[in-house]
Amino acid sequence: MRRNAGWALGIAAVVGIIIVCRIDISAARFFESDAIVRDAFPNAAQPPYYDPAPFSLWLPSDWFVWDSVRSGHLPLWERLQGGGYSPVITFQNGVFHPLRWLVALAPRDMAPSVLIALAVLLAAYGMWLLLLDLGRSPVAAGLGAALFVMSSPLLENLHFSGDLLPLAHLPWLILALHRRSLAGASIVTALLVMSGHPLFVVTVGIAAIGFVIAEAASSRSARPVFDVVAATVFGAGLAAFTFVPTIASAGDLWFYKTQTHQGSVYALFDPMDRWLHAVASMFVDLRTPASAFGDPEFWLYVGVPAAVLAGAGLVRAGTYDRVLAALLFLFFVLTVPGIWMLQISTMKPLMYMNRSYFAGGMTFMIAVFASAGYDLLSHHRFGRMVAIVCAIAAVAIYAARAGEVLHPRIWHDVTGGDLIAKLRSDPAHRMIGTLGQTHLPNSSRITGIEDVRESTPVWTVRKHLWWQAVDPEIRANSFPTFRLTDRVESPLVGDFNVGWVLRSRLRVSGFINLPGPQNHPAAVIEPWSGLVRPRVHFADHVVFVRGMSDAARVLGVRPPQRVRGGLHIPQRSGAPENLEVVEWNGAPPVMPAVASAAAIVRYPSDSTAVIDASSATGGLVVLHDTWERGWRASIDGKPADIVPVNLISRGVMVGPGRHRIEMEYEPFRFREGLGISMTAVIGLLIACKPRRK
Repeated sequence: MRRNAGWALGIAAVVGIIIVCRIDISAARFFESDAIVRDAFPNAAQPPYYDPAPFSLWLPSDWFVWDSVRSGHLPLWERLQGGGYSPVITFQNGVFHPLRWLVALAPRDMAPSVLIALAVLLAAYGMWLLLLDLGRSPVAAGLGAALFVMSSPLLENLHFSGDLLPLAHLPWLILALHRRSLAGASIVTALLVMSGHPLFVVTVGIAAIGFVIAEAASSRSARPVFDVVAATVFGAGLAAFTFVPTIASAGDLWFYKTQTHQGSVYALFDPMDRWLHAVASMFVDLRTPASAFGDPEFWLYVGVPAAVLAGAGLVRAGTYDRVLAALLFLFFVLTVPGIWMLQISTMKPLMYMNRSYFAGGMTFMIAVFASAGYDLLSHHRFGRMVAIVCAIAAVAIYAARAGEVLHPRIWHDVTGGDLIAKLRSDPAHRMIGTLGQTHLPNSSRITGIEDVRESTPVWTVRKHLWWQAVDPEIRANSFPTFRLTDRVESPLVGDFNVGWVLRSRLRVSGFINLPGPQNHPAAVIEPWSGLVRPRVHFADHVVFVRGMSDAARVLGVRPPQRVRGGLHIPQRSGAPENLEVVEWNGAPPVMPAVASAAAIVRYPSDSTAVIDASSATGGLVVLHDTWERGWRASIDGKPADIVPVNLISRGVMVGPGRHRIEMEYEPFRFREGLGISMTAVIGLLIACKPRRK
């Protein structure tokens, strides 16, 4: 009990120091490399990555949850980015994880740093308890906890909360299963499912199954297997409200892992010299000054001192340890795959994994064996000195690398600068950016400036088609988790109330920006040159179609045609720029010529919109915010239909006169998921109820 209290006080002290001293260890610094804030931070380094998806996905999402919780609303709809999207449907954001809600108690600027600190410290605490349960000494348990939470795979993902949180649950899940606590294992499983990146969840699941097999083999009993099955069922049930909407909306979604060749990223280390180089990177730090945290030379590193301790732990006898050794070998093969895995590397779901996804499981097992090796060596006079030297060296090396990644500093606002000030002076309009990492997609939650662009691995099919209508070649110009294009003159862009275009002056090579001409700004803001539509208005020219496919066809979503002299991009020939393509079931209504019409919109919360509309004739009121299944509308308190307009906007038919239109979002099948979760809670309480003797 005293030790547990010590951990609690230590965690509270670290969090308190971060808040009081305003110590920033978050990914906010990487937004200083954004050209939109470059004039405020001229000495900022270039982003150390080629795909901005991780930084622009997790940090803005963490702040979105903070904003939602502090405003007293569920984090169901992110309104500021891409015209709006549902983080519940895209699932990876993990917006319902309790730790994300807990950090809402911290100041907004400090919340991402507090989230990192809590995840790491709780993971260390869980690892320490697990190793004690496995028979390690307190010193060895502390060593194993330090090696796990400061291992290179966790350091690589410190700034990506959706990757970090699943790994932080790993020791807790195995601890609950080892103690055969059905309630504990079920709750941790539910939290794991809610934590974020589903493929990191797979890694945690593999490790947990390996430990369960070891328990079953050593005890010669199938009871551990039944325990993990029961915990999986109850845990999935508890978390059902977070993923049932995603499953129910699967037909509406476009996932880059399954729809593009870039999604199949499980690349082998081939030829043999690359595999040998990767293995060498595990023992020797082979990074170069140009290496980034995402390079194999970084996340593969284990180090000789830790490897010596783990090697000593591997000599332990017993069925339990042999099974765990096999689990370590499995993670090694998955993390450092060679050409001999060519046949299975293209099989689903392995083909959608990344080698680094498995690295956390491998270093977790290395930490387990390193703690065993420390105790084993400590029983011998000469070995004790070797154990102490290796432990000190390993912790020192890992701590230095952790400091390099965290790079603690005093918090300062990253959203200063003339460009941001200019955009903020016109809050009525959205912006769009052209090719080049001049303003990261999903920065709106940080800058407060609404951006038509969006960064997410999961798109709705409608939004995917909408971008194809804007630029049929868009996927050839950017990584599929975001959309960047220089073809911003499309009327569809103007529909979304775009008033400004951020144009890059950096040279683009692949996905990486290179320095531009000296004494020139990295980016320039220009007024959008096309027709700027109000965010909400009565439709002028309406075409009714029967469904999404017909709407896409009318809007010009078709393959580009090769013609003499280059590429011809089909456009909406002969159609007015202010065309509204409306999907309508049944006979289309007769549309009057709109007269004396006006409409204004306000947002009581991210997931609600209120429109005050008036007209002498009535008609179709169009709000250029994203349509998605789950949006409901009422007119003067009476239910009304919302129809898709131009694939992704929302439309409501109103009669003559003044009307109040209220729109509210709730993810499709969200209540059914809640029902399953409540049933699972009741079932778990019954299953864990103490039996009378």
